[in-house]
Amino acid sequence: MSSVDGIVNEEIARLREELNKAKQRMQQWKEKTQAGVSEMRNRIVELTNQLEECRAANKLLSQQVSNATVSVVTPFAACDLEKSADSFSSFATFRVEQWLDDALTALCDTQLGKYNLLIEIANATSQELEKHKRRTAQTLRLQRKTTDALENEIANLREQVSVLQGDLAERSCAVKSRDQALEVLQGRLEEMEAAKVSYEAAQTALVSKLNAEQINVFEERLEEDRESMRREFAAREALIFDKHREEMEQLASRYEHDMAELRREIEEKPLGVVEIENGLALWPSNTARHPEDCDDVAYGELMSDLEALQEELRVSREENRKLTQEISALRTGPLSSGSLTALNSGSGTPESRVHPQKLTEAISRITELEEDVARLSEELYIARKRAVASVHQSSTVKNPKPSLVFEGQLAAYLRCTIVRLLCSAGEPAVAKNVFPVLNALLQFEKEDIEEVYRKNPDWIKRRF
Repeated sequence: MSSVDGIVNEEIARLREELNKAKQRMQQWKEKTQAGVSEMRNRIVELTNQLEECRAANKLLSQQVSNATVSVVTPFAACDLEKSADSFSSFATFRVEQWLDDALTALCDTQLGKYNLLIEIANATSQELEKHKRRTAQTLRLQRKTTDALENEIANLREQVSVLQGDLAERSCAVKSRDQALEVLQGRLEEMEAAKVSYEAAQTALVSKLNAEQINVFEERLEEDRESMRREFAAREALIFDKHREEMEQLASRYEHDMAELRREIEEKPLGVVEIENGLALWPSNTARHPEDCDDVAYGELMSDLEALQEELRVSREENRKLTQEISALRTGPLSSGSLTALNSGSGTPESRVHPQKLTEAISRITELEEDVARLSEELYIARKRAVASVHQSSTVKNPKPSLVFEGQLAAYLRCTIVRLLCSAGEPAVAKNVFPVLNALLQFEKEDIEEVYRKNPDWIKRRF
């Protein structure tokens, strides 16, 4: 910014110097023109005086000639009167007249030459004066134009200087604000360094030698944390136990109801054997030869899926039971200061992350296990329904495709599922768990399933 100011100042100084030089040249031209005009005026006055002198001399000479003529003519006229026939008088008169004519002619020629010379000098002087006037006017116009141009340039430079001064002020304010911010940050840095030094000193003093008061305060704080954690664990545990007990009761009642329905259908199955044997004639030859094998294979697959789901449910329940025992142990057992420090700091080994010792980790793990239990319960129920559907399929040989006829337990379960879906109020977890059940009952098309998964990308895709 200083370099720009220097350049602008140098340019202004140069323009001012040129303006002063132009003013000096204009003053010199004015002085020269004034001197020329004064000289021409003096010359005109001098020539005018000479003209007056010549006129006076001419007048005087004219008077002298007239007087001489009168003085000469008068005596000769008297003699004429006396001697009119005298030849000498006539000759003298002729000579005097001839002399007078010659003198007057020479005098007139001389005066005319002087007058012509004076007129030429006056014309030349007038022309020179006009020439100097024109030059002076032209010089004045040029000087005026130059002055106007220099004034405009000076005005532009002043505007530029004003703009640059404004920019300089803004940048100065920005620099000042930055310096202030740097000072504030420097102060904060110094405070942080001082706090760090004091903290390190306190840590060193605490590690080297802890006094009894600090130990008591630390133990009281740990005891408060332990009590708050126990209360939170107890509340969460009671909530989980209540929810788990309700779900287990619902699953048990549903399981008993399904088993009763399945037993009833199995007991009613021999009644439809005659109808099955009558309908075997409508099947193809290979199907008629091995209908029991096809039903056995399908039923075996369904039973294997059912067993796998039961095993997964058992594992989840076992893990939930272990986690509940760990929560109970954490609730009833004493907590050491080291474990509380690890809980508060969030550090731990991978084993501690597998078996969570922190409240938030335990809660999240319990939530995951609850979701897994709900999912496995739904899948188990679906597998049982598929087993029931396979029994219905084996009993209705005439229609190889499973009919979507909802009667009894299926209709009740479908109504319950749809009610849960409608009452979920947009909760994705309920819809995610209900979707496989609806797919098993209603047998959605592949395009519909892909559309649902596309609308819900966070759902886990399953094979149906």
